[in-house]
Amino acid sequence: MHLALDRDHADVDIVEPGFERRLGDAMAARTDPSLVAKRASVGAIDAEIRCFASHRPIKLTASARRAHLLMPLDEAVVVTAQGGQERIAAGSAFLAARKEAVSCLGPADARVLLLHFPRVPVQIAAAARIRQPCRLAAVDFAFALEQSSGFQKALARLTACLSMRGDMDAALRQCLEADLYAGLAAALAPYSATVLPVARSVQRVIAYVSADPLGDCSEQELARVTGITMAALQRNFRDCYGMPMTRFVQEARLDWVHDRLNGPHESRSISQLATDIRFPSGSAFARAYQRRFGEGPSRTRARAVRG
Repeated sequence: MHLALDRDHADVDIVEPGFERRLGDAMAARTDPSLVAKRASVGAIDAEIRCFASHRPIKLTASARRAHLLMPLDEAVVVTAQGGQERIAAGSAFLAARKEAVSCLGPADARVLLLHFPRVPVQIAAAARIRQPCRLAAVDFAFALEQSSGFQKALARLTACLSMRGDMDAALRQCLEADLYAGLAAALAPYSATVLPVARSVQRVIAYVSADPLGDCSEQELARVTGITMAALQRNFRDCYGMPMTRFVQEARLDWVHDRLNGPHESRSISQLATDIRFPSGSAFARAYQRRFGEGPSRTRARAVRG
């Protein structure tokens, strides 16, 4: 099945039409070259441009819910983390996702762009991109940024927005937040074995439901199959896909019906198919099917017969 949150996996900007034009208008109206605002909230992401004072490091500590990304804007900086030191040049980034403190030191007046972001939206975007449930690992990790990537373009928009006076337009903020999550997930995807390990319990749920969507897919049974508590499994699934397991099971069953209605050999009535996938009523099934596929089940069957 295809998860509802699955999006275009090409490395492109994920922004609404008119974003560039409205950002340009906002910048023209509100940017003051003599005033640079260096801190802003973009939804749940806190972004800031920091300048190093002489011999004073920047310290970052991740938590179970949030992590940090540090990107030098002009001169290289030195990051000290557990395991040693690493030089991070402009055009590279350092992910601080361990719960131990990280210290960063750079030349006086050197600037860095910092993102303090929640883990879950990045995990959701990464799962859609690599087509596997994953979690952001508790690691410190340096990596190069592709110059033409969607993430670099999103960062360019962000730095432009940081230079604006006043608050960012709400629509721009929402688009930019989504673009940053998707761009960061794309930037980390090549290093998924280290940074985005597979969530095995969620992977087992997907395999189990996909193999037999009409079987017992209750949350109790899925917890038994994975060998963890139901509460932990529910949390893991939502953290990876942004949806409850019950919705995933329902969509897997709707996909099963959709495949059969598109095939030449399905003779059961639509009401019988609704019963087979455990919907409480035919009307509830029809509404759910319409939401998932943009048409009713009868139309799907009629089109398949005509074809």
